[in-house]
Amino acid sequence: AVFGTPSITGGVGTVSVTFETAGGESVIISETATPTINGASGNISVGAGAASPLVINASPASLSAGQATSLTITAEDAFGNLATGFHDTVTLGDSLSGASFGAVSFSGGLATVSGTLEHAGTQTITATDTSAGNTVSSATTGALAVTAAGLSHLEISTAPGSLTAGNSTTVAFTAE
Repeated sequence: AVFGTPSITGGVGTVSVTFETAGGESVIISETATPTINGASGNISVGAGAASPLVINASPASLSAGQATSLTITAEDAFGNLATGFHDTVTLGDSLSGASFGAVSFSGGLATVSGTLEHAGTQTITATDTSAGNTVSSATTGALAVTAAGLSHLEISTAPGSLTAGNSTTVAFTAE
């Protein structure tokens, strides 16, 4: 908590208190010259503020193309508390394009979703609040190392439908 400067007038004192941590809090005020003279408030229930930033994490951070990664997205207030009332629409995108993601659904300010990255290379995933009038900043994962997946088959992309015996042709294929 952050305390302002106390003032006392006619035996009645006031002090401003800003709570930054959600949960049960209380205030204890002591007289500095005689610390045994003190007073305590009852329990003060402090709720999280409005969602401010999104935070996104991916696990594992090193994977093969086509392998799923688990994404955890949290909506936090300005002090890092979980914004439990956050239910905005959030979309996901990857830096190399082509990834597929499950639906993002928040419960208590937290969403978990699976994503599959299709392209090898260093990638990031960004979560963006797309709700009308949103005030929540986007979030991007740290770098994800995506290696090429092992060869699973060869895809023939060009081959002639017919050919005369003795003539050659070119057949195009892609290793996938």
